[in-house]
Amino acid sequence: VKEESEAESGPGFSVFGYILVMTTVMAVLFVSVRSIFDLFEEQKNGMLKRQAASPLPVGRIILAKLVFGVVLGAIVVALLAVIGLLFGWIETGVDGLAALALTVAYSAAGCGLVAVVFGLCRNEKQAGILSWLVVMGMSAVGGSMVPVENMPAAMRSASEWTLNYWAIDGYKQVLFFGGGLAQIQTALLVLAGCAVVGFSLGPVSYTHLTLPTK
Repeated sequence: VKEESEAESGPGFSVFGYILVMTTVMAVLFVSVRSIFDLFEEQKNGMLKRQAASPLPVGRIILAKLVFGVVLGAIVVALLAVIGLLFGWIETGVDGLAALALTVAYSAAGCGLVAVVFGLCRNEKQAGILSWLVVMGMSAVGGSMVPVENMPAAMRSASEWTLNYWAIDGYKQVLFFGGGLAQIQTALLVLAGCAVVGFSLGPVSYTHLTLPTK
C-alpha cells in the first residue's frame, strides 16, 4: 500500500487512513446485513405479524428497516471517522457535504442490495450464507481487503462492479486529495442509482414472509 500510495499521495494522505477507509466500507455492509436480518428474527418471534396487523402495507415496514440501516451505517462511519481523526490518520478540512453525501449514498446502496438479496432467501440460514458470500466477495474484489491498485488488470475491471470500489474511490478523493462533490460525482451517481434500485425492489421482495391476511 505504501509503495502505491507514495506515487499518488496528496496532502493529508496516510497509509493507516487508507486502511481505515477500506475496513470502514466493509463494516458498513455488515451493518446493512445486521439491520435487515432483523426481519427474520421478528418473523420468528411474532413481532413482524403484529407490525403487519397495522394499516401500513408490508412494504412500508421493509422500507423502515432500510432507512434505519442507512442511519446506522452513517453513524458507524462517523464513529470510525472520529477514531481516524484522534489518531491522526485523517485530517480535518475535508468537504463535509461531499463526505456526508457519499456516506448516505453508499449506506443506502448497501442496505438496498442486502434487502434484495434477503428477498431471494426463504429462511435465516439461506440469508446468512448468501449475505456473507456477497459481502466478503465484494470486499475482496472491491478493494476492502487488498488495494485495487495492487490487483491484476482483470480484477481491477471486475472491482468496478462492486459497491466497495466506488465508495473507497470516493472517500480517497474526499479525504486525501481534497475532492468535493464535483470530484466524486461518478461515485455518487453509481451508488445512488444502486440505492434507488434496491429501495424499489427490496420492499416488494418479501412475499414469502408469513403474515396475517387482512
